[in-house]
Amino acid sequence: MRCLSLIILLAFIALLAITAYNYTQIEHLKSQISKMKSETASRSASDENKDINAALERAKTHLSNARKLSDKGEKIKAVHELDEALRQVEAASNIAKKAASDTSGKLTETWEKMRKETNKALKELSEQIEKGGTKRDSENKRN
Repeated sequence: MRCLSLIILLAFIALLAITAYNYTQIEHLKSQISKMKSETASRSASDENKDINAALERAKTHLSNARKLSDKGEKIKAVHELDEALRQVEAASNIAKKAASDTSGKLTETWEKMRKETNKALKELSEQIEKGGTKRDSENKRN
């Protein structure tokens, strides 16, 4: 009887040791998975930020081109540049909306600001075109 009690006690201690070992292994795996998830998230966020910045840089370039064209009197080409700038801003906004929700609020605000500026410039150019445009605009329409 005493031998049987000793065997049961040893089996119980072995069971506890195995359970403790399994628990530590599970916790270790959880920490590794968490680390991998955070690395993956930071990598994808970095790629998204690069895409957003690239689209905004393209928009900035198109806005600059629109200003130059407008100064030269080429209003129709300037309007096309403004349209493309707006498309690039919208592309950046769409990428931002797919990104983390905490940063999308700031990016949406920036997008709205740029959209308003682009629409304002487009309206001003449209008004100038309606008033008669320039000689170059007439030549551009023929080509």
